[in-house]
Amino acid sequence: MTRKRSSTIIRTALIIAALGGLVFLAASSLGIQGLLDAINFRDRQLEEALEEKKAAERRAEALEKVAERLTERRVIANVVVLDQTPDENGQIWTTLRVLLSPRREGDPAPPAFGPFKIEGDILYFETLIIQFDDEDVKMGHPLRGKAAYLLTRVFGEKQAPEDGEPLEDIREKPPAAYEVGEPELAVFEREIWRQFWRYAQDRETAKAEGVDAAYGNAVFLKVDVNKLYEIVISNQGALKMQEKL
Repeated sequence: MTRKRSSTIIRTALIIAALGGLVFLAASSLGIQGLLDAINFRDRQLEEALEEKKAAERRAEALEKVAERLTERRVIANVVVLDQTPDENGQIWTTLRVLLSPRREGDPAPPAFGPFKIEGDILYFETLIIQFDDEDVKMGHPLRGKAAYLLTRVFGEKQAPEDGEPLEDIREKPPAAYEVGEPELAVFEREIWRQFWRYAQDRETAKAEGVDAAYGNAVFLKVDVNKLYEIVISNQGALKMQEKL
């Protein structure tokens, strides 16, 4: 073999070796990039799963708050039964005081009503209620998130309602219970009570202004002396009277 041919063979071998190295480097590079891509894909999947989990938690929290708003009840009055005495005909007369609750946290306590003497031991408490749209209650609307109410009078089972004892008066302008509080809320509440009978008689107008219903209702209960009772209203306007434990 000549020297020239030997040199050619050596150069060819070197070229082949170099090409092999390049191929190896390229394959190695592609392998590393593929690994990096796989890691990035996994990280994106983890981030998406974490976001989905956080979104699900936010939805669950929102639903829990909606449920709380729909089932929340607040005490609107406490009733103290001071005495029960029969008259000469054996008819029981119940002596009581009515302690209204503040409309909002931080408001001063309204003045107490009574003592009253009511005929009978079954007491009726008449209330005017403005019930707002369910969606406003669910979302906790700052003005229409809770039913508005006026506890208007108390009477006994043996009495006509008009012979009972007056409590809050819708004819006041505004009702005394709504003279205090945040200015925007106080203005809103005074206006809805000014419009109460309009809402009650014109359902279309009521709906247009976010009022689901305006109506009167009464709760009643047989009471015993030296016991304390409470009248409770839900954010949707449902009333309940019960002994306070």
